Amino acid sequence: MYKVVVIVMWILLVPGIVQAACSIGANPLNVNAKAVPGQNVKITWNLYNIHGDRITHVVVGAVNLPDGWGVAYSPELHDAAYNVSGVLHTVEENVGLEPAGVVDAVPANPPGGVDYVRHPQGDGYIPVRPVGITLAIPDDVSIGDNYKIEFEATGNCFTGAGAAVPGIATKLNVNVDIVAENFSEEAVSEVCGDGTDNDLDGLVDCEDAECWDEDICKVTPEGGGITGFIAANAPWIGLVVVLVVLLVCIGFVRKRGGRV
Repeated sequence: MYKVVVIVMWILLVPGIVQAACSIGANPLNVNAKAVPGQNVKITWNLYNIHGDRITHVVVGAVNLPDGWGVAYSPELHDAAYNVSGVLHTVEENVGLEPAGVVDAVPANPPGGVDYVRHPQGDGYIPVRPVGITLAIPDDVSIGDNYKIEFEATGNCFTGAGAAVPGIATKLNVNVDIVAENFSEEAVSEVCGDGTDNDLDGLVDCEDAECWDEDICKVTPEGGGITGFIAANAPWIGLVVVLVVLLVCIGFVRKRGGRV
């Protein structure tokens, strides 16, 4: 679900100088993806700074990347040089978020590296800097597996004196379901005699009505099929039938007073 994060912002009062506001926001906060083993999943994470008063230097990283998985970011983590109040500083970042407010319409010629997304909680458009995240899924994952991966974007700002404002952060939750490459669907029937409940109805082999007409269930006394029970107990069943018929006849004769 795409929605804007509650803005994360630090306000630091530097005595005798300025009040420094460092801000970071993100869209989306949650991503759901389906992928096959060995596939790459590409995610665009839009980061912005609409409430700060200076550049937020952002480093993006995975909090809990599964073993064997790979990840790449665009832009990559790099050193960038900034002139802070006349003093040259180098900072490590994926992106630098310049403060920029919400606009009523997307500019015809937006600045390089800047995109615009509609503000989900109001009118206008938010200027964002996209960070591409590519997840490399290994070949040995199993169909049906589910992975929950968390990414974090940590931002820092400089004060007028060149000191860094304490880090602020926002997170992205990625849910990945591993699926088969080719979709297929077919009905499953009971396989008689393999000791498994193949069709998941709670009945195994000859207990399942689907197997009652199979030879293995007809000749196996312990089989659960009706025909198997009859075949295994035919002599006794025949004797019972004869006795029942005889008793019925005797009862009929007695009822008529011994007259035939």
